[in-house]
Amino acid sequence: MEEEKAVEVKAGPFADITEFMGSKPARRFTETEDDFDEPATDMVSVVSLGLTNLPPETRALMATAMIKDAATTELQNRLRTVLGLPTPPNVLEQREGPGGQNLTYVKLGYMEETCRKHITSNYQFRTITPPTITPFDHVPSGLIVICYLELDIYIFGQLVETVPCPGTCTVRKADNGLDMAIKGAVTDAKKKGFSFLNIANDVYQYGDRIPLTDELVASYINSLKKEFPSIVTPEKFEMISKYMKGRRTVEDLQTAYFMYKEKMIKELEKEGK
Repeated sequence: MEEEKAVEVKAGPFADITEFMGSKPARRFTETEDDFDEPATDMVSVVSLGLTNLPPETRALMATAMIKDAATTELQNRLRTVLGLPTPPNVLEQREGPGGQNLTYVKLGYMEETCRKHITSNYQFRTITPPTITPFDHVPSGLIVICYLELDIYIFGQLVETVPCPGTCTVRKADNGLDMAIKGAVTDAKKKGFSFLNIANDVYQYGDRIPLTDELVASYINSLKKEFPSIVTPEKFEMISKYMKGRRTVEDLQTAYFMYKEKMIKELEKEGK
């Protein structure tokens, strides 16, 4: 019988472990699944084979620690990658915030897709405090809905980060106002969790300090042209381009984008289109 060959695990085996897990298909865990340890168990077995110089009872413990370190390092690398991703204009929306101020926000679907594509598809939101109606004197209805979730991030089958996700939404005096507020609070909590992972941080955190690039400015201008083709004539396109290229930060660019978008919507309404 041929002797089983040990899998070599070098000192500092992160590259080998990353390569091994990279060959595994990504999985999206849901709240109904309880098998988070399955991929980790497979990996522990493989890494343990390379620890032939250790007593059997310590191999699994050592392998698990090595994988956890590798997963933590890998998460940090992925977060750095996401840090430099500009948020495309077609996923931006605005709503009225406190004091009538317009607030820019990002569609949840974009944040979910970015997480799956660049960070991990193995994540789970857990409800810590369910949506709760709370008196709040500073809004017209006197009520807000609050909730608290936690976002668990798994890399290589290991839980490497738990992100706090508080969410709030004002109850508005309209049909289904309470239902919409409950949904809004949960959505707000999820977006907060994703923003902690650097997703859309040019919108939620550092937009006032991120310099512009020609490519990003062009994407905002072309988005307006695509959405309002009958209004953005060649002359108007040049005018908008000149104005937007004079902005200094991503936050300034987003403000200009919504300013032009609001004007164009009004123009369409006048034309009866």
